[in-house]
Amino acid sequence: MRKEQAITLERLDVAIADVAQLVVGDDRYLPLFERLLAERETLVKKQDTLSRAHAIVRQRLGQDRWSDIGVETPRRMPDRHEIASPSP
Repeated sequence: MRKEQAITLERLDVAIADVAQLVVGDDRYLPLFERLLAERETLVKKQDTLSRAHAIVRQRLGQDRWSDIGVETPRRMPDRHEIASPSP
């Protein structure tokens, strides 16, 4: 039995390019082309959201103990703009 491969941006981009060639020759493939474009956009959004979650967790691990006793220099709480758009 064939093992399913993960959907990646690279695989979607190859599929999009292949189906684009089909669409140019026959517009019956247009719904498939549109679906692949939508799937790519969804995957990009999901990856972006996961990246933000990871960045927030990394930031929290470094700054969550901002009020600990014994810390020589107090850590500051991140402001809402930093949490909404953390730097990578």
